[in-house]
Amino acid sequence: MITGGVAVIGEPVRLAGPALAGAVVLPAADEAGVRAAWHALPDGIAVVILTAWAARTLGPVTGRLTVVMPAGPGEGADAGRRGSGGAGPAGDAGPGELGGAGPGAAGER
Repeated sequence: MITGGVAVIGEPVRLAGPALAGAVVLPAADEAGVRAAWHALPDGIAVVILTAWAARTLGPVTGRLTVVMPAGPGEGADAGRRGSGGAGPAGDAGPGELGGAGPGAAGER
């Protein structure tokens, strides 16, 4: 059994629902914000929910149980892919990208 709180890291527009449910919300508008939010997680947080963009940005991490939110409407696997000049959380992974053992997979990071 897991005891402790739940936190959510990701694009501010994706965090309204978890905030209403009582999760600790750590909005991140850019890649540095994702990393800063991860390191700022308060004690007592047992589960961290990441948007797919935040999970890709953060990469593999350990120490906390993590899960990845599914992509929202209009945020398919190819939507908003950024090249070397892009910036910001444009799109999330599609449902097919959430399985497997990569950074988008649920589990400890």
